[in-house]
Amino acid sequence: MKKKQIISILLAAVISAGLLAGCGSQLEPAERNATVQEPAPAVSTTPVPVQGMVPVPETLHSVENILEEYIGHWAGSVGDINLAFSVESNGTGLYTFEQRGYFESYDFTLEAGTETFSVRIPEVNTLGIGKVEGDYVYSDGMLILDVQTSFANGRVFAYTVPCRKS
Repeated sequence: MKKKQIISILLAAVISAGLLAGCGSQLEPAERNATVQEPAPAVSTTPVPVQGMVPVPETLHSVENILEEYIGHWAGSVGDINLAFSVESNGTGLYTFEQRGYFESYDFTLEAGTETFSVRIPEVNTLGIGKVEGDYVYSDGMLILDVQTSFANGRVFAYTVPCRKS
């Protein structure tokens, strides 16, 4: 019985080797030696929407392409901080900060491709602010700004303000 099993296994191996040797015999020599590469898996470039979130289309890579929903006048508050800002079609606007009677207004830019914003702070300013910048998210008709204010003395103040169109 063992001889029959061994012969069957050898016979199967010889037949398999013969079949494999014939694979590619109709191909040109260069094609026979070519490496077969599996196609890369398809990667979707379509943003996956998160409930309540409006994804930023891939075509928005500059301030010249602001979403229509962002254009207009916005306002929001958190604690005793009040923000108001306007967004033009090119992503620029005016940013106004108010806290306990203190006001400051500066030009700012909303970057569509990176969902960030920056405020142009003059070198000489009352509070010694070095820069104001942050991220934003558009959700349920609100622009939610994550603001980070860095002062010349190294102090950093961060807060989040949900803003609605006015």
